[in-house]
Amino acid sequence: MNTTSSSSSYRPAMKVADALSIVLNNIDLIPFHRSPLMKLEIEPPNSADASSGKKKKQQQQQHSEDGSSSRLQMIPFSDRNKVIKSQIVRIMLDTHTLWERSAQNDVLSNAASLQLITQLQTKQLPPNALPLHPNTITTAEQVDDPYEMNRFVKQFLIDGYLVIDPAALKTCGPMFHREMLELGLSVRNHLTTKIPQILHVFSDSTVKKVLTRLLGSDYETLPTTHMHLSERGRLDQHWHKDDFQDGYIRPVEPPTTLNHVMAMYYPQDTILEMGPTAIRRGTHFEGYSNDYVPDRYLFDQNQTKYREVSLTCRAGTIVMLHFEIVHRRMKNTLTNRFMMKFQFRRRQQPPTPGSRGLSNKMKAIASTIQPYDEVNPIDDNYDHQFIDPLARKIWNWMHGLLLSVIE
Repeated sequence: MNTTSSSSSYRPAMKVADALSIVLNNIDLIPFHRSPLMKLEIEPPNSADASSGKKKKQQQQQHSEDGSSSRLQMIPFSDRNKVIKSQIVRIMLDTHTLWERSAQNDVLSNAASLQLITQLQTKQLPPNALPLHPNTITTAEQVDDPYEMNRFVKQFLIDGYLVIDPAALKTCGPMFHREMLELGLSVRNHLTTKIPQILHVFSDSTVKKVLTRLLGSDYETLPTTHMHLSERGRLDQHWHKDDFQDGYIRPVEPPTTLNHVMAMYYPQDTILEMGPTAIRRGTHFEGYSNDYVPDRYLFDQNQTKYREVSLTCRAGTIVMLHFEIVHRRMKNTLTNRFMMKFQFRRRQQPPTPGSRGLSNKMKAIASTIQPYDEVNPIDDNYDHQFIDPLARKIWNWMHGLLLSVIE
């Protein structure tokens, strides 16, 4: 069976009898037949009898848009003989939709896509499915090394993003990420209010140390948080920048300070076929005054100025983004993909030379801060002439008082 699936073909949805036949005979799915992970989402019999025409389409559209499933029931796949086929709305493998009656494209028609779903579920993805990004913190020890952190912070200023691998988290493991995915399925916004447990991931010492280096020790979490759902079949989103939630007005000049950071938390393995978030490196230095960013602004003649990065990642990954970076959702040809978005803000401006005395602790920290040009970047492949003067200005603003101690 072919293991690659970069472009699923869209075709009319197959009949439920054909879909069941494929599930029952597919060698990858047979181990799940009696597992509680394999489920059927069904309608009550009276709803199934009227499952045609305009009324059915309106009901399905409502279910898709508002997440309401009060009419629907979930039963084990092993109970399939207890219902009539016209009642079946979806065939599910855990949180993955294998088939749905209202779909315009049918993932079961693509054998490679089906195999990817089972690999996701069994944690047996091919090694190249989740490549490690260059600017990735992979261990907690890297965060405790001030000189390593200098490199990560510099790369963040250059690229506009930084990745924290789940292996670097000290207090959040696979079970926590799994729980966050399950709790977040029915929530769309105000996550910290509706799912207060989610703050546990941002209480992890690794995450706190990264945010402290970027925003200072007195940073705050803004209350507006979102669960982003990318459903199977969704197309590429337009490139854009996010709105600020605290009333901050976006400048049209390149930023010279760092006051806002956005964090994207992925509670599930996210591969390319699931439509991950994509960013354009370096676009946080372009002062676009509106949210929508036309493609013509992102490409030079050779399409190399702002390289696109697809943020594929393992379950539990946290991606720190400069709030001004241009990003989008990529097309999803496989299964529903979730991401939780948070905003953090600096409360106090960095101290400047002469503003106050330095404690012994601050002097010790100052001894580890290097001038911008003495820090070796992690990924040297960028437009030095354009980026370095801008990134250096922010670096000096962030560390002005500390650098004054060693100059």
